[in-house]
Amino acid sequence: MEYHEGGGRPSGNTMSDPSIRQFRSYVEPLAPTDTAGRAVELVRRAANGTAPVVAGEAVVGLVSEAELLRLVAPDATGWTTTASEAVRTQPVDSLMSRDVLLLPDWYPLRQAAALMQSRSLEAVAVVTETGAYCGMLSRRTLIEALANTLRPASVGGMATPLGVYLSTGHHRAGASDLGLFLTGASMFALMSLGHWALFAGVWSLDQLTGSHFSEIFLSPVLASFRGMPALAWVFELLLTAVFLLLIRAAPLSGYHAAEHQVVHALERGDRLDRDIVRRMPRPHPRCGTNLAALLMLFFFILEHSRSPVVLLAALALLLPFWRRVGMRLQQHFTTKPASDKQLDNGMRAGAEILAKYHQNAAYQAPWWQRVWYMGMLQVIAGAMAVWGLGWLAGHWVDLRAFL
Repeated sequence: MEYHEGGGRPSGNTMSDPSIRQFRSYVEPLAPTDTAGRAVELVRRAANGTAPVVAGEAVVGLVSEAELLRLVAPDATGWTTTASEAVRTQPVDSLMSRDVLLLPDWYPLRQAAALMQSRSLEAVAVVTETGAYCGMLSRRTLIEALANTLRPASVGGMATPLGVYLSTGHHRAGASDLGLFLTGASMFALMSLGHWALFAGVWSLDQLTGSHFSEIFLSPVLASFRGMPALAWVFELLLTAVFLLLIRAAPLSGYHAAEHQVVHALERGDRLDRDIVRRMPRPHPRCGTNLAALLMLFFFILEHSRSPVVLLAALALLLPFWRRVGMRLQQHFTTKPASDKQLDNGMRAGAEILAKYHQNAAYQAPWWQRVWYMGMLQVIAGAMAVWGLGWLAGHWVDLRAFL
């Protein structure tokens, strides 16, 4: 076990040589009494292929893929019954490497890189001033940090009327909470606009033909009583189509495309250049539109059939295709080609999230902050505000009519 302080703690880390504290990643530690099987699981999960062994708060060893390979294939003959038994029973302290380099979390990044290069180390354990384990530093992370190509594992985001919002779950950038609030407000407003626009069309048809379709539109349960159950389905499909067309027409869909294209560029490690970002796909596999497509299809079937057999059959048919449906909806309705202004706004948000991530890549936000950074609470608040205003307006009209 070696604790390395180099030339002693510097008076302060500069931007050109920051400390390793902000680049360490927390890898769940093993206990000396854990089995090799537990080590296999934690090493598999660790991005650097190495897991620390900690007793109390102190690092006492490391287990890497190399130690595990020596255990299961000592003579390179492959997996054997003996190796399988060893994995289930062998304690970690009998196979871990005790030749461990510990670096204090204030250690300068470039000095850490030089030290790891000179000793051909894949990873080192990072400890606090008191010697307590606080993370691992991998060679890959060092390369990305020094080359300024360090990227978060995944980035989420949202389109707002005020621009693109991005979050890693621990950092956020771009549009403010007001923008997220306005997203919920505008989405609910578009839904209401679509509903009343379609009602106006159906009511006009009633006036021309003397029919009573508008009554069924307002109360779909009447469709069954009047022998026209399919009409309720038609109205629901038309409402969905009108809503999607309104989203496509709104500026929000351009910001939605910019958000996805910037996220694609960030996750692929590409530069945030307008020509590069514009070539990125508009749909994204993690977009909420995909989940919305599944829920929309499922609840549409649920509303018109209570049979468990039908519901199970519907789920079996939907699950293989729902993401494909969501990607098509993104391509043709919920996104449209972003303008230069929208793309530039998204790239500014991307540059901001990268800067915050580089400043403190190891930061772990508390759970309540991660929930807030998702943005859904602000979106729901915006939608509820518009619904509340509509409710108050309706009751005000009713009150005036009564008086």
